[in-house]
Amino acid sequence: MHIKEILISIVSAAILLRGGYDQVRWPAKMAEAYNHDRKYPLSEGHIRFMGWMMLAVGLFCLYAAAVGLEATKIYADKCVYL
Repeated sequence: MHIKEILISIVSAAILLRGGYDQVRWPAKMAEAYNHDRKYPLSEGHIRFMGWMMLAVGLFCLYAAAVGLEATKIYADKCVYL
């Protein structure tokens, strides 16, 4: 992975973890904000489930960035510069 891809993964993880935390911690507040003028509103349980899924994807993005960073560090030692 290039450093830009690693940085994008870290930023995506931060956004997903923040949103997921808010949805799991305060589902009523998030449901109120999300259901404003919607035809089919989501319940607090659905909002909480969506938050847990966002947390899972955020952790996966963070793991992918860590693995990419470690692979970049390993391969950087093996490069031959002319």
